Amino acid sequence: FSITSAPGDPELRLVVRAVGDFTTGLEDVTPGSLCRVEGPYGTFWRDGATARRQVWIAGGIGITPFLSMARSLPADAGAIDLYYCTDDADAAVLIDELYAIADRHPTVRVIPMAADRLGFLSAQDVRAASGELTHPHVFLCGPPAMITILTGQLEGLGVPRGQIHYEDFRLRGRATAPATAVRVSR
Repeated sequence: FSITSAPGDPELRLVVRAVGDFTTGLEDVTPGSLCRVEGPYGTFWRDGATARRQVWIAGGIGITPFLSMARSLPADAGAIDLYYCTDDADAAVLIDELYAIADRHPTVRVIPMAADRLGFLSAQDVRAASGELTHPHVFLCGPPAMITILTGQLEGLGVPRGQIHYEDFRLRGRATAPATAVRVSR
């Protein structure tokens, strides 16, 4: 479960990856049902970065925090390149909304990367498309292997460790937020 609504949105928007009995059964929840919601648990957010130039790299379901961040961009947002890495073009299910956000923010570029056609994204690919990477802050969210590999490659290109931010979706050691009851709507 990932929150994709922007802070302050009147509705709570979630993207759910169907990976088991519980998540696949959510399709049967009827509007008006009472649900218990906890979280969020992560600390992954763009406002902590000091650079107005940012590079966002999402792998698969790792696009969800970027969607929330993109939905909340101020009118004067700095330059952002968003790489949306998926296995194939059909898996980029949120691409149309991301393009619409980019249309409203001329400093935002959405760069889809379908592995079946282009292979896996490398830090060298990012540098070729986004330019020098030693000044922008780079945000990563996706499979742990992607984060590990790209972090090493970025550091190898001279990106300071303090400018690389990532979300790994693990809940270890994080304080829990109180649960809140909400009604389901569609």
